[in-house]
Amino acid sequence: MKKILFSLIPLASLAADECCDPCACWKLSISPIVWQAHEEGLDYAIKNKSGLSFINEHGDVKRIDSDWDWGVRLNLEYQTNCVGDVELMWTYYKTDGSSSSSAAFPEALFPVWTNPGATITSSTSAKAKWDMRLNLLDLRLGAHYNPTCYLELRPFIALSTAWVDQDFRIKTSGGTSTGGAALVVLSDSIKMKNDYWGIGPKLGIKANWDLGCGFSLFGNVDGSILYGDFCLTQKENVLFDGLSPKTTYLDLKNDSFWLSRVYLDFLMGFRWEWCLCCGDYSIGFEAGWENLVFFGQNQLKRFTDDTSPGIHVPVNGDLTIQGITLTATFGF
Repeated sequence: MKKILFSLIPLASLAADECCDPCACWKLSISPIVWQAHEEGLDYAIKNKSGLSFINEHGDVKRIDSDWDWGVRLNLEYQTNCVGDVELMWTYYKTDGSSSSSAAFPEALFPVWTNPGATITSSTSAKAKWDMRLNLLDLRLGAHYNPTCYLELRPFIALSTAWVDQDFRIKTSGGTSTGGAALVVLSDSIKMKNDYWGIGPKLGIKANWDLGCGFSLFGNVDGSILYGDFCLTQKENVLFDGLSPKTTYLDLKNDSFWLSRVYLDFLMGFRWEWCLCCGDYSIGFEAGWENLVFFGQNQLKRFTDDTSPGIHVPVNGDLTIQGITLTATFGF
């Protein structure tokens, strides 16, 4: 009986080695990212094919869609073989977008963000620009679980923090003011900032299916609730022909308030990893498609009443980011 038990020990050890990662404990990863961002509430004008008073013929909403832009992600991970891991991950991404439109009679261009108190008629030209900067920082603690030797699951908890800073600028020209004297509008300049910082818990799981020869299919999903501070600034100045200086119709400074926001992240792709020098070192490469969703991130205010200037509606628009995430990993 003892001989049988002793003979099973090497087999059990071999099985454990197969299901455990024999590669180095420390892993450093760098990820070039190519993403595109979209956000609700970045429309700046509506173009009407014919008619200066109503949107009554082929109304076309003009909005900003950002370009594909580069970012970077850095990740430092310490693995305790088959027990767990500790990760520190930082993601930086910056993007911008711009758009412009014009109208010639009988067309009309109706601005979306102009304060109703300015009583300005339809414009002849409009342009808008949007800038967004994203910083994400996670400190994660995870565990390893192998249902089979071909599937590895890594559930984790994390402390997550995020900075999402946005600038939205619109400039229109043309039209007249119907309040009092009929003054021609040379420029209507609207500048808005929508900055957010939040911190909170995150839960997630990583899954890795071994396909053999170092190749695998992976899928990661996580979600967090960030409690943080929104800081808004909105200002509108109108320059009329023959009237100087500019007339200020809105000057909302440092409107600060705290809210909890939900943030989701999905990533799926292919991985290749290989151990070197009997497991002392490893190299790996990944290519995946990633989606990030920040709910209710656009908190800018639309003012809707020319007789009660304080009446407004928050946009409460979602921010979505998607694109390709490439990763190179070195283990030591």
